[in-house]
Amino acid sequence: MEIPANAFTTTIQVRVNDTDMFGHMNNARYVSLLEAARMDWSRALQERYDRTRLRAIMAHVEVNYLRAITLEHEVACTFWVSKIGTKSYTMSYVIHPHDQLEMAFATAKTVLVTFDFNDHQSIPIPEWYLIILREFYSEMDI
Repeated sequence: MEIPANAFTTTIQVRVNDTDMFGHMNNARYVSLLEAARMDWSRALQERYDRTRLRAIMAHVEVNYLRAITLEHEVACTFWVSKIGTKSYTMSYVIHPHDQLEMAFATAKTVLVTFDFNDHQSIPIPEWYLIILREFYSEMDI
C-alpha cells in the first residue's frame, strides 16, 4: 500500500475493553482508534497553534475492515489530509501492525467540519489552520 511521505503515524494501545468475546477488536472501536490518532496529531502540533482556537466536528466516517485486530497486535495508524474544502477537510487512514504498513487491518476516511460552537454553525477553515492541513495534504487516496 502506498502512503504519502508527509503522512503522520502514531502507535495506538489496544485495550482489553476494545475486544469482544471472540478476542478481536469490536468494529465500533476502530473509529475510536481514528480519534486517538487525531488527538496524537493535535498534541504533536500544539507548539505551533493553540488547539483550543479551532473546533472541528466529524461529519462523516467510513471504515473498510480488512483483518481482525487482537490484543497481541501492536497497532499503528498512519493518516494524511486527502481533501481540503472551504469548511471541511477529509483525512485518509491506514490502521496497520506497528512494523508492517502493507498488512492493513483497516482503511478509513473521515470528513471534519470546522465549527463555531457559540453560533452553532460551520465556519470557513481559518488560514492559519489551512497552512497546517496543507503540510499533511496528498491527493493520494486509499
